[in-house]
Amino acid sequence: MQKFFQVIASSILFKGMNETEMQAILNCLKAAPKNFLKDEYIFHMGDAVRYMGLVLSGSVHLSKEDYWGRKTIHAEIGPGDIFAESFAAAAHTSPLNAYAAKNSTVLFMDIHKVLSVCSSRCSFHNTLIHNFVAVLAEKNIRMSSKIENLTQKTTKDKLLIYLSNQSQLQQSAKFTIPFNRQELAEYLSVDRSAMSQELGKLQKQGIISVDKNTFEILNKNLTIG
Repeated sequence: MQKFFQVIASSILFKGMNETEMQAILNCLKAAPKNFLKDEYIFHMGDAVRYMGLVLSGSVHLSKEDYWGRKTIHAEIGPGDIFAESFAAAAHTSPLNAYAAKNSTVLFMDIHKVLSVCSSRCSFHNTLIHNFVAVLAEKNIRMSSKIENLTQKTTKDKLLIYLSNQSQLQQSAKFTIPFNRQELAEYLSVDRSAMSQELGKLQKQGIISVDKNTFEILNKNLTIG
């Protein structure tokens, strides 16, 4: 896993640890990497989840399909990010699907080793627990942003709130999003055709500029709603 050291070190879970400490913790957590091909499922709705995952490369989407097969993307997990930690910690079956949005490598770790003191009683295990709480807090913040998107009444407002949040997150008026058009529609829970029409209107009005999945907000004086 040496080639993924920088990705692992960038994760909030290992903040404040040196390489020796991280290696000890990874051994304690029984960390094991696994490769997935694009569109391959990592787990399905209803599966029992014991291990949390850290994306080392590629991208993982968490999604859900309703009775009629309509898909909603709940989250995009990129390199350095953790997923499935809540399901595993609660020993709960997953309410979501997890699949590789592109060829990906995921590091699986035993969540219960995080929540209990290891047999070696390493001094930095407390740091791990503190960081794990920080991971959960960050997920709550992201969920608040997701809820803000979904509570908007129109497709236009959902788009503008999402793009505004991405611009603030990346600290730039020009930014790249992790979704293609279909995935963005699934994330925002809107019709793709209607969304594409709104994107076209926003470009014509000089509010945004779009080049594939790269956006630029041109008009900062805009009222939403």
